[in-house]
Amino acid sequence: MDIQLFSLAQNTPDGFKSINAIKEVLPSTTIALYAETVEKALVFLRAYPAKPRGVIVTPGDSFDSSPASPSFWHLSIPKDYLPEVKSIAECYLDTFGCRDIPDSNSYEALQSRISDLLLETVENRRNEDRHIKIETELKKIQTLANVGSWKWNFQTGRVTLSAELCRMYSIPEQKEYSDINDFIDAYTHPDDINDVRKAAENAFKGRGSKALIFRIIRPDGEIRWIAAPEPEIISMDEQDNPVEIFGIQQDITDQKKAEDELLQSEHQLGEAARNIPGIIFQFYIRKTGEYGIDFVGGNLENIFGLPGDTENLFESFVQGIPSKKEKDDFYSSIDKAVTTVGNWNFEIPFLTPAGDLIHVRGISKPTLRNDVILFNGIMLDVTEQRNASQRVKDLNSLLLAIRNVNQLIVQETGLEGLLQNACKTLIETRSYQDCTIMLLD
Repeated sequence: MDIQLFSLAQNTPDGFKSINAIKEVLPSTTIALYAETVEKALVFLRAYPAKPRGVIVTPGDSFDSSPASPSFWHLSIPKDYLPEVKSIAECYLDTFGCRDIPDSNSYEALQSRISDLLLETVENRRNEDRHIKIETELKKIQTLANVGSWKWNFQTGRVTLSAELCRMYSIPEQKEYSDINDFIDAYTHPDDINDVRKAAENAFKGRGSKALIFRIIRPDGEIRWIAAPEPEIISMDEQDNPVEIFGIQQDITDQKKAEDELLQSEHQLGEAARNIPGIIFQFYIRKTGEYGIDFVGGNLENIFGLPGDTENLFESFVQGIPSKKEKDDFYSSIDKAVTTVGNWNFEIPFLTPAGDLIHVRGISKPTLRNDVILFNGIMLDVTEQRNASQRVKDLNSLLLAIRNVNQLIVQETGLEGLLQNACKTLIETRSYQDCTIMLLD
């Protein structure tokens, strides 16, 4: 596979052609595009008229790879290896191709593609040069993908580990075991060992084994998380019984830590949300005009009467605003916040599905992310606060009226004048349209 090398970076590496120095359109062929970040490369490719395929190369501390788009892989390569990027990219694309690239890292996809490569190795053993090349390519690919492989021969019982798998387990390379249970017992976490042993037993008996996520303990005591898809049979005897199987494992410790931290953050956020008289929300609006609610936490159902899994939650919320004018005011507050990219604050009445009228106040700040504006904020039930404020206002008015009447009593000595002026004072201070005072025995 012939790959052309291009660069978006200000400091173009040796062997790469700078995009800024190229007047013609990039060829619609296979390329390696060097950039400081994968995001910068993708923005450039989306706007470019030609539609090449290949790899996006970014500098990194170690080898890594992942899907970047349906037609491009992302390869992170140490700067010392940039002179070899052409051969590395060709090797990678010869194995994985650059059409219909999956939209996320898939252990199953890696399993299938690497297994196909191994099958090709077995079928071409008579050609020693080809065999050596494929084994070298497999080793490079495993390093790039942070994946290690193993083979288990049922007839001899021998378990062979790839160099990358040995590195993941922090054990010497070329390590082999005559019994797979010795390998499992040596490094598998005690709480996971039964599941791993069961998977090995099912594979040996031809019943297949499910994908596993388990922990290992390295010789230095460090615990790592491993993902292992279902292994594949790569050799059969004349009676079609499995002779040898092949599997891969990937170290997902960093991913698990990130997931655990995310779960912990979500739990803490949920606990905080449940302790406020309202909800925490994230509202988004795109440049295309699309909008909606990405996240809601807190007392949504208790206060608003809306379950968290309500379909079209934003539209359901708007339907609870009683009048057209109040709905228009609510939408106007959104338009103003989006236009100015300023704080989105509002206070509106809301009629719950049970028929209770409450008042809510929203307070949020905007965050601009690419073509999306995110409003992260809280929405509080201020019904009691409003009612209390109105009661204070009414009480002050009443106290004023009483004070005025008391002054009137001091000033008037005749009964008829007292009653007439008392009515007049109450109308003026309480905004009554009429007032009648009756004296009863």
